[in-house]
Amino acid sequence: MEPFTVGALLIGSAGALSGLYYYLYGSQPNAEQLAAEKARLERLVFKAPLDQVPKDPATGLPPIVLKVITYLKSGDGIKYQGLFRQSGCQRTLKEMVAKIDNGETVSFDGVDTCTVGDILKYYLRVLPEPLFPFAYYTQIIQIEGNYQRDHDIAAWLQSVTHLIAELSPAHRALTQELFSFLATVAANEKQNWMTVGNLATIFAPSIIYSPPVPSDSAASSEAQGIAPEMTKVLVGTWTSIQFVVKCIEHADTIARVQPLTNTSEQHQAQAAQAAEAQAAEEDEEDEEVGGPVVLVGDSTSAGASAGAGAGASAGAGADASADASAGEEGEGGEGVEDEGMVVVA
Repeated sequence: MEPFTVGALLIGSAGALSGLYYYLYGSQPNAEQLAAEKARLERLVFKAPLDQVPKDPATGLPPIVLKVITYLKSGDGIKYQGLFRQSGCQRTLKEMVAKIDNGETVSFDGVDTCTVGDILKYYLRVLPEPLFPFAYYTQIIQIEGNYQRDHDIAAWLQSVTHLIAELSPAHRALTQELFSFLATVAANEKQNWMTVGNLATIFAPSIIYSPPVPSDSAASSEAQGIAPEMTKVLVGTWTSIQFVVKCIEHADTIARVQPLTNTSEQHQAQAAQAAEAQAAEEDEEDEEVGGPVVLVGDSTSAGASAGAGAGASAGAGADASADASAGEEGEGGEGVEDEGMVVVA
């Protein structure tokens, strides 16, 4: 039976659709049942590819995302203590998700603030391709690694603005709106207790993560021991948190990024990405020869101990993960203005 994904279903893979129907209902579908199931899946909002779901024409955002952000910003929800940190009612969340996926209109009247916030977190968490697509994961880790080494926020901003300029319109629009919104949330930290570091710790694992490990690679890792892979994941998580901290702090600059407008720019961006990937491979080779490289984190960041233990044992990496989850605020590019940064226009 053909493996199924929501993306495959939305582009009309009959084999994948039949496989999903059998998985859900325990029987092989006839043509009428297949058509009905396809119509149901085409209404999906959650777990559907961001590029394929309907968008608000004015903002380019999925309507439910726009509705949540607008609702939280319009009242006192954005000042709610523990917003996004505290979980809402999971039963209510499940019911609202089902209604939205069924094409029904939902109201937030009488719904507690944390449950409304959970809708945004859930939407981002279940995207089949993360907000920063898998193809950019290595590039993001390298950009943040370069900053931890050089502390050059101007170079960091230039790399990030070019990266965001390359994203698809849907991913770019949501990325820009999300960071602008989180910056507004952080501006009310005296009321909601949600610092930039807290927000980054909550959202980074849902929007930046490595591609799934192929089954043969997973078997190899199991045979060699899980420690190296676990350490890699923990270091990647800490690095993505530090990356998101600075994205929130420089949300105004990110909001001004425009898409690449011609093929020449795209070729230049692709060439730069390839060069960065090659440099990363060379760094890895140097690391194998000269010993582990220790990432130097910010002294006040929640993940500082994680960066220092990146080249050590998996146990040290696990302790670092606990520190990162505490949600202490990471340090951004202090004392550096946004003016003069390279923004693709």
